[in-house]
Amino acid sequence: MSYVNLTWLTCEYNRFFIQNQDGINPAMLESNANCEAQFPITDPLAAPCNILSNVHTSQVSVVSLEIEAGGDFMAVPRRRPAESAPCETQGSKAKVRRSQRFTNDRLEPFLTRESEKCRALRIAAPEESYYAPDIHTEIVKLVKDTSTELPKKLLLCVATSQSVVILKKAILGWRTQTGIASWQLSKSASKAEAFHIIENMNQDMMCLSLLRRYYILRLFEDCRGCDTPSFAGFVSVQGNGVLSRKRGNPLNNAENDLTTAMMKEIFPALLPGTQEYDDKRGAVNFYRKLGRKFHMLTSSFGKGILALMPHYDLPGGPDISISDNQLHSLRESTFAQVISILARTQGEALRQFSAAAERIVDALMEFPVERCPVFELEEIADSQILEYPKNSSSLLSLLGLRRHAQIMTGPYPPADESI
Repeated sequence: MSYVNLTWLTCEYNRFFIQNQDGINPAMLESNANCEAQFPITDPLAAPCNILSNVHTSQVSVVSLEIEAGGDFMAVPRRRPAESAPCETQGSKAKVRRSQRFTNDRLEPFLTRESEKCRALRIAAPEESYYAPDIHTEIVKLVKDTSTELPKKLLLCVATSQSVVILKKAILGWRTQTGIASWQLSKSASKAEAFHIIENMNQDMMCLSLLRRYYILRLFEDCRGCDTPSFAGFVSVQGNGVLSRKRGNPLNNAENDLTTAMMKEIFPALLPGTQEYDDKRGAVNFYRKLGRKFHMLTSSFGKGILALMPHYDLPGGPDISISDNQLHSLRESTFAQVISILARTQGEALRQFSAAAERIVDALMEFPVERCPVFELEEIADSQILEYPKNSSSLLSLLGLRRHAQIMTGPYPPADESI
């Protein structure tokens, strides 16, 4: 059987054709197509059998159509193991795979420790509140067959004691870093200046890595990035002409149009088609996508939330860091749904923590070092901070100003910014 005939029969078998027409209904492809579809394939030693036949005899073995990369399309697929239970479906196998992923979860020790801290203070543990079994199930269904690690980090690791310690180290590093004023972006700075600072910030330094997130958000908003289509794919043509009508996918066109518009605002002198233009466009496109995710987070919880999303791991501590590259690679639709879960399960607490952290970040971005207020967490030992559970009122209290002194008067010891 030729490739064309087999493709035709497959589409017809799955009822993808529009009645009385010669085309394929794209809606049917999306709603009816089964990524794990199985077809009755005739045993190579048995008599020929019609693939569309609904009559299954002992000579027909239902097997998964598995085509390995680089393999022969017409090769005989592997049989399903004979010892498989009759009731075992692809869905049940997927559940087993997902269960195994959860069992081997690298966040399990962190979650166990959080539960212990909650019980010591007689407050609800994560699995009894913001990470109850139904929430975990929702995350597993949300990501389907991809990794649950990043969505779970967003649920479990934002506004934790570890993230507060990382913020403390960023503050101390900011106070002791030579020439920190050169990295503070003034309110009158141009978009090109913002881009230059973002590109040249040393991400190995906690204080600069933190500020970089806010500068990416600022660049995105200053370039009218909020005009981009939503994750749901709604495209509106704005009066400013940023989103134009073109042939092709409207959502992709709108994304490209906005990147082009940002390039014109940041680098008006660069000519399209040159190597320098293409290099800068790739970076701008990356910051646009990342900036939009930052905007989605801050729109829901406030700007301080970015300072409480851990961008480093503490030495000897659990793997809780959420890198910019990880955020960039997460599907926007998935990210939006994770934000929805966050808002539903711990929204009020996150907004309180964000408001407190925002005051700290504003001070780092606006004050000269010698005039910056001193914050409570700067004078608390890391080990003491780490005793407080996520979202707790005791942890929140550490994000305020120091009680009896608001102006930095003495020298600070060099900050330990080791990763």
